[in-house]
Amino acid sequence: RHRMLSTLRVFQEFELIVARQIEAYKASTNGAHCECYIGDMLRHVERGQLTPIEMLRDAQSMFLAGVDSTATSLEQAFFYLAKYPRIQQRVYDELRMYHDKYQQFSLQHVNELHILRAFVYETLRNVLHVAASFPKYVSKDGLHIGGYRLRKGWYVIGNHYFINHSPANWSQPNEFELQHFLDAQQHFKLNKHFISFGYGKRDCMGQSLALKNLYLLLGHFILRYKLLASDEKAIQAMKHLPFDGFSI
Repeated sequence: RHRMLSTLRVFQEFELIVARQIEAYKASTNGAHCECYIGDMLRHVERGQLTPIEMLRDAQSMFLAGVDSTATSLEQAFFYLAKYPRIQQRVYDELRMYHDKYQQFSLQHVNELHILRAFVYETLRNVLHVAASFPKYVSKDGLHIGGYRLRKGWYVIGNHYFINHSPANWSQPNEFELQHFLDAQQHFKLNKHFISFGYGKRDCMGQSLALKNLYLLLGHFILRYKLLASDEKAIQAMKHLPFDGFSI
């Protein structure tokens, strides 16, 4: 109960922060909305396409679901870069060739960055922000999935962790392996069993934004810095990033 109340207070405090930011934006623009997130959302409110409370909830989701998950993914990516220096070098070499070709790093030709994309997807496969899907309600009898009969009134929950680590789906499920997302020509190939963003028409609505953020942030970082673990023996003994972090 105490944990639930603490979580509720965090949401309430964050709601006040977002509301103050929206009011500050309104005061600074005098109704002339700029081409930005808050401006676009306010236009929807003025057209009657959203209510003010829906706009507030959307902003909360953007920050809580997007910012925190992206930050956690970056931490894990830094861990894998430090743990696997050969992989870090492969990503850097590709980024350097890309930068030299276009004289900049942007997302305009990101489909050419096969190793970077494979690295990001393999990081997300190994680091699940949501271990299972939201419950799905079985609304009628007679449904069959994978040889199982589902009865009306049951709830079905997808096990993301198992799907992303099943030996039936991945050649080395418990290893960090870029080939899970590369074909024989070393071109990026999405594995159909990758489910970190969910599956189907109710998958994560923010996955495109999350991937673009990771490509941009990691791309610029790896081009400028080389990550080295301060204790090489210790990091090699770690399977995943520990809760108290690691030193670089």
